[in-house]
Amino acid sequence: MDRLSDHYELVLKKSNIVDDDLQLLSLAPTFYSLDLSHTAVTDKALPHLDSLKKLMYLKISGTNITPTALGEFLDTHRSIESLSLEDMQLTDDQFKTIYKPWIKEWRLAGNNLTDEGVNTMMSNDTVRIVDLSRNPISRNAFSVTTRLSRISIQADNCPLDDVIVAKLVKAGLLGELILGKSSVTPAGLTYALDMGVSVTLMPGSFTDPELESIDPKSGDLEIAGMKTSGSFLKYWKQSPRSLRTSDTLLNDEALLNWSEERRSEPIKSLGLRGSKVTDACIPAINVLRPKQLDVRATQITAAGLKKLSLADTLLIVDYGQFSNDEIRSLQKQFSAVGLGCDDY
Repeated sequence: MDRLSDHYELVLKKSNIVDDDLQLLSLAPTFYSLDLSHTAVTDKALPHLDSLKKLMYLKISGTNITPTALGEFLDTHRSIESLSLEDMQLTDDQFKTIYKPWIKEWRLAGNNLTDEGVNTMMSNDTVRIVDLSRNPISRNAFSVTTRLSRISIQADNCPLDDVIVAKLVKAGLLGELILGKSSVTPAGLTYALDMGVSVTLMPGSFTDPELESIDPKSGDLEIAGMKTSGSFLKYWKQSPRSLRTSDTLLNDEALLNWSEERRSEPIKSLGLRGSKVTDACIPAINVLRPKQLDVRATQITAAGLKKLSLADTLLIVDYGQFSNDEIRSLQKQFSAVGLGCDDY
């Protein structure tokens, strides 16, 4: 455990960890994030977390920890700001036992919560991030009118639609929207983006033909885990402020077609992580002129990057993706090179 003492995040998800194993946490009290999701831990594990005085992020989805024990634990651990309780089959009454007003992030997908259970949480101005996917809620669960600050909403298999999105945007309450299957249409998506909302699209949200009909001129758009080649891009004459993809089938042809149609201001960020692009897309990147470029887990080579004229761009690459000599060369070419980091 000594070698973990200088680390800050511990992921034990789907491991064989049991309650008493967590006694060792006292040897590394600096952890701020702990993931026990889908393990066999029970209420008896919670006292072993007492030594984690800086704990902010706790993930216990799919564990045997009960709502009563968790609620009592949270009463004495006000440092916790983020709680993941996915697929716990929580009812409204059980959630009320757990709910604490100082927690800013609630990951609650796959429970049995109704409008009654989430109403207080959604109205609390301290809440910043909420995932209500796969809960039996109605449209009224999103009728937030008493908040003063923006909120990030994740919705998959939720009754979210264009009217609700517009209402939240007009009230200045929607900062980020993470969409799976919902009733939001391409028109609603375009409106959210054009009003400056950051949007992430997940599988089930939109098809390629549906995305052809949007032409966003603002906002930040991320496409995550969708089996899309990016063929819809050739129909976009404008672009969002940033476009990031992760683990998609986006290819060289899609980027090249988009760049041929687009002649506007440089894009703020272009993320190609985990896509199918190669050095063949370099001419398109030169046209798009991103201020931040993520090429992690792509087939783009150091030789290909050498052909970019982006001296003011931050380049993001993976650890081990390029040799030390190649990294040193890229550092001279770009404004900075970030290694294996998600946020800049």
